[in-house]
Amino acid sequence: MHDTTSSRVIVGIDGSEQALVAVRAAAREAHHRAKPLHIVHAFIWPSLHVNVGPVAGDLPETGLRHHAEDLLEEAAAEARKAAPQVPVTTALIDGAATPVLLAESHLAALLVLGDRGLGGVSGLIIGSVAVHAAAHAGCPVLVIRGTEPSAGPVVVGVDGSEASELAVGFAFEECANRGAELVAVLAWHDAGSPTATAEQAARRVLSESLAGWRERYPDVVVRPAPVRGHPRHILVEHSKTAQLVVLGARGRDTFKGLLLGSVSQALLHHSACPVAVVRATLSPRHPSEADPGIPTISTGRPLDNVDRFIARPVDAVSGLVPSRQLLDEVLDALRAAGTDVSDVVVLHGPEGVRILDTDGTRHGGRARFVRFFQNWGYDDAVLNLYDEGLRKGESAVMIPATLENKVAIARLLQHHRGHAIHYFGVRSAESLSGP
Repeated sequence: MHDTTSSRVIVGIDGSEQALVAVRAAAREAHHRAKPLHIVHAFIWPSLHVNVGPVAGDLPETGLRHHAEDLLEEAAAEARKAAPQVPVTTALIDGAATPVLLAESHLAALLVLGDRGLGGVSGLIIGSVAVHAAAHAGCPVLVIRGTEPSAGPVVVGVDGSEASELAVGFAFEECANRGAELVAVLAWHDAGSPTATAEQAARRVLSESLAGWRERYPDVVVRPAPVRGHPRHILVEHSKTAQLVVLGARGRDTFKGLLLGSVSQALLHHSACPVAVVRATLSPRHPSEADPGIPTISTGRPLDNVDRFIARPVDAVSGLVPSRQLLDEVLDALRAAGTDVSDVVVLHGPEGVRILDTDGTRHGGRARFVRFFQNWGYDDAVLNLYDEGLRKGESAVMIPATLENKVAIARLLQHHRGHAIHYFGVRSAESLSGP
């Protein structure tokens, strides 16, 4: 399961009424977990399709940003009403909602989102963000549907997979926190199997999936529910009397069907109660296992000290990371967000200094020509910063980025003590952090 040792509950808001419902739910979840609550609003300037000329005044102090700050204050007040004992912080972060929330999720025990809304000042449809977060977040995602909590059971979808194992553990923890009954549903949809044989197999999978957790949570009342039918239909029906449905993001093996693309998406759109999606990118932590599990992520390897001259990054965020361990954490966070890191460039040690080649002498006449003209501009200052960092034992990293996700990537680097962070466009460069 997700490691919650030093994390917090994060809730994303967008100015809709449903977002405030999500805030109240997030505050209660933070209280149950004894975690602080962090309320995030991703702020992006609306697109203008006419030429309005120069904008007078200081942009950060315009009415749009003030309105966004008011939304955060209102949300914080709602959170304190719902759970007075929970510490509450807020953040207004420049960038599109999806990359901002995915970056924040890697420091979270739980990410809470509303299921719909027009996005307030940003014009964002929160439903699309919720679906994307459920598929790619670095922590479990709770999508709030309905209004206020009911007194029904917690329902968990079981299929015998690792994703299901994670979902079962999460569901037991929720039941313990809420004082709720657990209904473990295993639905199969196979017209070719004899009903008695399929039901026996389903009961066996349920028994194996629940056994260790029952020992850990002896006070949780458990009701196994093997049933023939399509998982999405069965679980949607159960949601009508439940206070929460819990699913693994990637079901597989004998009882297929709990894939995010089918069952989870159906529940996110049609459930009558909140839905928690627990991703299978983390190793399961079964009560019988001594090792709690570590991330098992593999989406490419970076270009590590590859000897090629880099005139300047283009469409990339670059920065310095103090240690190799912190750099590995950055790469793991990128992979967990679904990023293929095979285009990420990493320089370190004396070989990194040689490849960076601040004066161009090691890569021939063209390199010297490029570096000569860079000595007159902003790029030279950045090069010198990186050269100095490499000589101190730091690593330089260059991550492909766009205007939409550059801020989220910069924040991810900062979370891992990255500094000297810059975004390089085709004809521009800007600092995204201090030195």
